[in-house]
Formats: sequence, C-alpha cells, structure tokens
Amino acid sequence: MRECQIANLKELKTLKFPKIKSLNVLGNPGADELGGNLKSYCLIYMEDYNLEKLNKDPLEKADFEEAKAAKVEKERKEEEDRIEAERVQKEKEEADRLEREEQEKLRKEKEEEERKIKEEEDQKLKQEEELKKEMSELEEKPINTHNNMDGGDGDDMGGDMGDMGDMGDMGDDM
Repeated sequence: MRECQIANLKELKTLKFPKIKSLNVLGNPGADELGGNLKSYCLIYMEDYNLEKLNKDPLEKADFEEAKAAKVEKERKEEEDRIEAERVQKEKEEADRLEREEQEKLRKEKEEEERKIKEEEDQKLKQEEELKKEMSELEEKPINTHNNMDGGDGDDMGGDMGDMGDMGDMGDDM
C-alpha cells in the first residue's frame, strides 16, 4: 500500500485483508500528515488485524498498548469536544432565543406606542371635526343683534306704547 495516495488513514478500516501481517503506508498523504503518530493511528485503525510489521518495522506488545491508550485518549477527547460543542450550541440557542424574545418585546412596545399615537391623532381629528361642525352650524344660524327684552321674537321694539294720542291727554291734565 506504499504510495497508494490514501488521504485519510481511517480508510484502512475498510480494507478486507484479515490475514495481513505487514503494512507499509509511507508515501501516502495521510501518513505524511500524522508524522510521529503514524504507528499509533495505523494500529488503532487496524486493531482487528494481527499486524507484525508496520513500514518494515517490527511491532511489539508495547506498540499495541500505546495504540490502545492513544485510542482511549482520542475517544475521551472526541467526547469532550462533542460535549463542549453541545454546550456551546445550547448557549448559542439560548442567546438567540433571548434575542428573539427581546426583539418581540420591543416590537410589541413599538406597536403599542404607535397604537396610542394613532388613537390620540384620531381623537384630535374627531375633536376638530366636531369643532368644524359646530362652527358650520353657527355660520348657518342667523345672528340676532336686537335686544330682545320682552322675550318675544324680536318684532316688537319696546313693548306697547299705546295710543300716542293718549300721551297728549296726559299732558293736558297737568
């Protein structure tokens, strides 16, 4: 498998060579990226095989133990990362929820303020219309400039003067 261009050594899991005893992965992009961790990763991914050599180097019991410890550590780290990612996601969702609630609250307050302003404007318009109506009614009604002391309809200009000739009689009696 030397220089087979395996980009990700996880692909080794998909190999179906149950009797493989020796594996050479040098020259593959995935091997080059791992550098010093290459042996551990290969043994982790090939744990179901009874490898005796890796890249022409013999494998010892300590290599397998080291690979198992690395696998446990890798799984622990992945679990921690998963838990941290979930925590961060929950915090983000909570912050988003609080932001949406705040936006909704502000929207409702704005709508309420706009409703009150509209109500006040409608009330002012109604008052203006009533005032215009009253003014219009006053303009249509004739204005009575006569002093109407006798309570009549204004046709009488001072009450009953009687017969003017009688006044002359009053003066004769004197």
